[in-house]
Amino acid sequence: MSTVNQATDFHSKIAQSFAGKYEVSKDFQQRFAVWRELLDQYGVAGQRVLDAGCGPGHLAFHAASLGCEVVAVDGSDQMIDHCRDQQSKNGATNITWIHDHFPIGDRHDLGQFDVVCSSSVIEYVDCPVDYLKDLDSKLNPHGHLFLSVPNAASFYKKFESVIYRLTGKPEYLTHSKHSFTERQLVETLSQLNYVAKEVRFYGSGRWPAGTVLSPFGEKRSKNILVVAFEKQTGCEADLTESR
Repeated sequence: MSTVNQATDFHSKIAQSFAGKYEVSKDFQQRFAVWRELLDQYGVAGQRVLDAGCGPGHLAFHAASLGCEVVAVDGSDQMIDHCRDQQSKNGATNITWIHDHFPIGDRHDLGQFDVVCSSSVIEYVDCPVDYLKDLDSKLNPHGHLFLSVPNAASFYKKFESVIYRLTGKPEYLTHSKHSFTERQLVETLSQLNYVAKEVRFYGSGRWPAGTVLSPFGEKRSKNILVVAFEKQTGCEADLTESR
């Protein structure tokens, strides 16, 4: 079983090629488009945004361009180095980069945030609930949590899992431990007093999977599930459940 440190080492090894995929991969471009739309909708100027597992920094830089104060954290030193190099080129001054892993606990005094983004991170952590509780502790009441996960209902993901068991490829599946259906993710977050506000799917995998699977609908044909959640107080959650 892969550990968090092994997953971090893997992403450090592929940091440059991973960043480059946003230029050449349709799935990565679709990923960025979906996240950019969510940030445009909820990440208004003046809000504090936590990018939990920032990778090459695309989401952090976009949030910063909206006038947000951004704290971006990643366990890969190579990813953080890449982000700082990009920051020196584009001149963004409203982003703080931190090299650390989640759950981050109280190792850093990050303060509270209005928006927390977690793009394709939860699948690599040891305990998803501990990870989510850590993010929750840093989010203001009525704040928004954007969370993307591997879509367990995806036919392509099921096929990819079989190929991995036979060949050991793709390598990232060595480190990816968790996936969720839409229902599983929404139910998990509801236990932490979150309500789903918006659901998106993206990513089709290798051609021609997207074309072949598209008749089954997004829930079965898309590989990544992203949900925009709103944090409620305990009383609000009780009222929602009673309706």
